[in-house]
Amino acid sequence: MAKAATEIVRNWDQRLQSTALNSLDAAQKETNEAFVALLGLTLAPAKENDQRNLRDHILQFVNEWNSHLRFEIKGFAYEF
Repeated sequence: MAKAATEIVRNWDQRLQSTALNSLDAAQKETNEAFVALLGLTLAPAKENDQRNLRDHILQFVNEWNSHLRFEIKGFAYEF
């Protein structure tokens, strides 16, 4: 997310940056909500512009993945 946002700010036409960053943010939120809904997770919401809270939010996903989700979806993922 940070890399994509940095590239948008550095390389995109300035007239498109706001729309692109808003779209990127919306996509991340929708993806998070989809994982929460489909996998029955209970995660604290990430607060806007709070890097510590956002880090904690991401770590919750990582912990869920490492503790049990990767085992639950193993039969459905071609990477395994």
